[in-house]
Amino acid sequence: MASKGLGPRLSVDPAVEAAQGGGPVALCALDVSVCVTAGCVAESTWLMTFRNSVCRDLETTLIFPLPDGAVLSGYGIETNGVMLEAIPVEKEKAQVAFESAVRSGQTAAVAHHAVGNQFTTRVYPVPASSTKQVKVRFDLALSGPSYAIPLVTTTPLERFSMRVDVFEQPQQPPPTAQFHPTDAATKLDVPAFTQFGTTYSLHLAEENLFLSGDIVIEIPELAGSKESKAEPEVFVFKFTESSSSGTFFLVNDFPLEAEQEKESTKDIEGERIVIVYDLSRSRATANLNLERKILHAILAQQQDAGIKEADVVLLRNVAEQPTSFPASDPEAILGFLEGNFADGGTQISSIDVIGELHKTRKYKMAFIFSDGVNNLGSELPAAGATLSVPLNVFTSSTVSNFVLLKYLAQVSGGYYFDLCRGGEEELLVDVTRALGKEAVFQFVGASFDPTSVEDVFPVHPVPAVCGVGGRFPVTGRLLKSDASVTLNYGFGGVVTRSVTVQLVASQASPMAAMCRLWAQRKVRRRAACFTLTPFQVDHLSLFGEQHKAEIQALARQYNFVAPGMSLLVLESLDQVRTRSRVLIAISTRSTE
Repeated sequence: MASKGLGPRLSVDPAVEAAQGGGPVALCALDVSVCVTAGCVAESTWLMTFRNSVCRDLETTLIFPLPDGAVLSGYGIETNGVMLEAIPVEKEKAQVAFESAVRSGQTAAVAHHAVGNQFTTRVYPVPASSTKQVKVRFDLALSGPSYAIPLVTTTPLERFSMRVDVFEQPQQPPPTAQFHPTDAATKLDVPAFTQFGTTYSLHLAEENLFLSGDIVIEIPELAGSKESKAEPEVFVFKFTESSSSGTFFLVNDFPLEAEQEKESTKDIEGERIVIVYDLSRSRATANLNLERKILHAILAQQQDAGIKEADVVLLRNVAEQPTSFPASDPEAILGFLEGNFADGGTQISSIDVIGELHKTRKYKMAFIFSDGVNNLGSELPAAGATLSVPLNVFTSSTVSNFVLLKYLAQVSGGYYFDLCRGGEEELLVDVTRALGKEAVFQFVGASFDPTSVEDVFPVHPVPAVCGVGGRFPVTGRLLKSDASVTLNYGFGGVVTRSVTVQLVASQASPMAAMCRLWAQRKVRRRAACFTLTPFQVDHLSLFGEQHKAEIQALARQYNFVAPGMSLLVLESLDQVRTRSRVLIAISTRSTE
């Protein structure tokens, strides 16, 4: 369950690095704070202290991968003992403002979305022979009872501390925490939680230690099951961090799909499957061992379903020609994959070869193991291309383009599986259960009065793949004092299950994190240009320009990083007139 490298990475001036025979800037202290609140939302803050070992100021780049679905909601740097907080600014303007401040010798920092789930931050200065503190805060809706805090350091930490608070937790059983090392030499004793009423707290402090592994927090109350939890969980929240107001809701439903009768299913013809396996160098953080176990289980299941042959397509700068194997020989397929090495770049759009192969080979199903990180050509297949077969997408890489991977699964009618979440046994059960169905069990959509409720997500029909514990989350905005929303599920667009929930605004509690998660889903909807007709738009961009103004307004209102936006820190408050505007006394040249 280790995260294999999820966490911050540093980059500094290469000339300085070479002269010193190593990295002149190193992480010397780390303080992690996690608050888990009602609605299964974790608010995490990482306070990182970096030491500059050379005798001149340095500019440093920090690369910070976040979990799928996380919202980067806070960023700051310490100057003269004061933590300067960032504000959301258009990316181009933020870059120009940062460079202008650096040239004038002022403290500045900027954070923006890079690729996939990676965020890049630039900090100036890390003072000569001194330290600089950087704070990163992000919000995450938990899909199950486990929350892993990845901890990987290349140098000893002078100080490490962690505080975890779990609020509104029933008295029994209490949460637990364990350290899962990736290196047998790494030792860390994690204390038990202490109870204070309905709150459980854990505090850990250590000095002079290496870290290589995950601290995994288990929250039993979140470990519901499809069998034990029939009633949806309903949470209503208010946003209170700015002059803007709003009331939002989260419904965690537990669709009992095993009990549903399929009123309309259609068997997909074919006795062959195709496996597309990404062997690009960017997959260095992939959990290959878990992927092979998942693949072995899939092959056994497909053989039982009558599949006789499996084609393997290796994905590098292009999708290579398929190699065929008997479906009854999974060891040969796994041995073939292990005998090929990851190298070079990736052209994700070349997966359109599946559609061409399907014309003669008649695939019943397709599977792709990839991080979705594209660095050659377009991310999406060309206009007019079609996959013609359900594409089931798997990623075990902590650095992935989750939005692209989900999109590919959605438009082809397949499932998306994030193997970074949940334990191995739960993942195996969820994957084989979902793929064992003749038709995809879907969330068809929500029914509601548009004068009472708006912006309910998901918008389009999507596979009802539930997180660990059986939860399927639906979010939206409440416009009146009370309203109802009906969630509809079924097969092939035919509704076989509906559940109605009541929403009451007077029961709302302050929860900025949940409101940001709603805003992020709205941004993804606007930015991704989702369509149920696959690949019919020339060079369809996952970050379209047509909703740029709305995306920027949401990022400013709810204070988080969205496509085209950055979080900017400037030392001089005179440069910041409001939270939504930065005055820059230089030309607005493009820095991209």
